[in-house]
Amino acid sequence: MRIAGKRLQEQKKKNKLTKKMNWAQKVDNQEQARNYNIHTNYFCSSTFKSAHFIHELEFSSEGSHEFTDTRLMNLFGVLKKFSSLQNISFRFGDCYQIQAKGICLLGESIKRLHLLTSININFSWCAGISQDGLQVLSSSLKKLLYLKTLNINFSNSPINDNGLIHLSKPFKSLKSLTLNFEECAQITDIGATRFNRNLQYLNQLEELTLIFMLCNKIRDEGIQPLGQNLKKLNQLKRMKIDFSGCQRLQEKGISCFGQGLQGLVQLQILDLNLIDCRNLTDQGITDLSEGLKHLTSLFFLNISLCHCISITNQGFTKLGENIAHLTSLKNLNINLTSNNQITDPGVIPLAEGIANLTLIQQLSIQFDHSKIGNNALIQIGEALKNLQSLNELNLAFEQYIFLKHYYFY
Repeated sequence: MRIAGKRLQEQKKKNKLTKKMNWAQKVDNQEQARNYNIHTNYFCSSTFKSAHFIHELEFSSEGSHEFTDTRLMNLFGVLKKFSSLQNISFRFGDCYQIQAKGICLLGESIKRLHLLTSININFSWCAGISQDGLQVLSSSLKKLLYLKTLNINFSNSPINDNGLIHLSKPFKSLKSLTLNFEECAQITDIGATRFNRNLQYLNQLEELTLIFMLCNKIRDEGIQPLGQNLKKLNQLKRMKIDFSGCQRLQEKGISCFGQGLQGLVQLQILDLNLIDCRNLTDQGITDLSEGLKHLTSLFFLNISLCHCISITNQGFTKLGENIAHLTSLKNLNINLTSNNQITDPGVIPLAEGIANLTLIQQLSIQFDHSKIGNNALIQIGEALKNLQSLNELNLAFEQYIFLKHYYFY
């Protein structure tokens, strides 16, 4: 009896120890399961034994030409197990066999994940994207009450005005919005106008990135509502706008954008890309720069105006003069490559403005293939004397036919 009792006590101790070890292993598995990355080619439902512990999940199938709607159905069928999921990422770039059904399935699956705060979707080069699918996806996104961050890449896809209008439905809880429409050739002023008008409802936004690179059908009429509604996004801290290659843009759209900047008193980072906007005029740049001078909280500014061949000294002088008001700037990048109409009289006001930016730590000025001479360069050298905090400098003056000597004192 004593022997049996001892064995029973030993077995109880073992059981307690086993429970503690299993509990510790379970906690360890939970911690490891909080972040999960899986390639959909190797996906199976048994992979997620601890699905309810996972907080972040990334599905990657970029470049998989065999990835179809049927495989998406199998994938999304298990998403309902992820009850604690907060951040999710789908990388479907170049999966050209994904069609409307797959996009609808994505929308139906996402709306069940009620705790989602961040969504990242890459649809670049997905030729099967349909507007009906985007309507279902947009409707589902609106039901996610805790959604704070939305990032969708549509570059080189067949999204058109109808798809853009579906996406324009307001997501009032958003704090960060990134939409990439690079080379979406079917987007016109109709879609851009509706989308930009609805931005006014996103009054909690702190970060905004809109990329319309090489959307050649967009004109001033599509951009003006963006400027008109910017002033209502007074919580914005970071903004990137890319209209590079939109050669039909002229002064009205950019002038309106400049006026909208005046209300963004909390903006800290501005990245504005207008490369190859060949019809952009001095008046547009003047109005843009008038808006810039009100951004007194700005510490990062990037303006790319290379190949904007209609800008002359008149417009660039105003830009230089108004930059002088941005005394909080720590990082300034200006690109004026291949602007043959800008000469020394246009650059000297910029140098004088830079001299007032005593907090600058990083400075980049690019005038490659332009007509800048000695007087402008000497003035820039004089301005550098005031920049006591400067630790990184990039000055590009390649192939200047008017530049004979350059030096800094």
